Amino acid sequence: MNNPITRHMAEHYGSKRGWLNYHRTQLAGWAGRWRPYRRIDWQRVDRLVFICMGNICRSPLAESVASKSGYTAESMGLNCTPDRPADPRAVEFAERNGYELSGHRTRLLEPGACREGDLLVGMEPKHVGTIQQQGLAGPAQLTLLGLWHPSRPSAYIHDPYMASDRFFERCEQYVVEATLQLIESAHRAQKAWRPSTPST
Repeated sequence: MNNPITRHMAEHYGSKRGWLNYHRTQLAGWAGRWRPYRRIDWQRVDRLVFICMGNICRSPLAESVASKSGYTAESMGLNCTPDRPADPRAVEFAERNGYELSGHRTRLLEPGACREGDLLVGMEPKHVGTIQQQGLAGPAQLTLLGLWHPSRPSAYIHDPYMASDRFFERCEQYVVEATLQLIESAHRAQKAWRPSTPST
């Protein structure tokens, strides 16, 4: 990979396709396309369900981060073989950063898996699109994880599975940061609605 432009795309966006999808979704964001996915009724949320395709890289890490933060969380895949372990690079990244993926096993998002009180958190617009088209959300709300990133919000988080090690690290770190911000937003909103205890 001697071409500096190609190398930059691979290291920062995962691939040329990743670069194109990122900028396409950023343009759509500037036009307001993703605003509805930031409008969450946090009073209804009691479980976070992180969704990606294979349930081996992005969504299981987000689940682990949320669980460690004290939130009830699950992760599932839209196109995965159930009961498979997480990607070895994701397991290794998690261990280095204080999270746990060694016991993870993939789970397919199937009809009836979602319930009232769930917030389904996709990694890419096509994930929430598939969920909506197939009627998999049920009564659950939908959002996109990257929209909650504290400094670089994006509706699109490229799949790092076939990407370089450098991009894999960047992607997983982004997932951690976005998940922590999502949890902080949930806690802040839910605390605001919690009645204060009267002083005695």
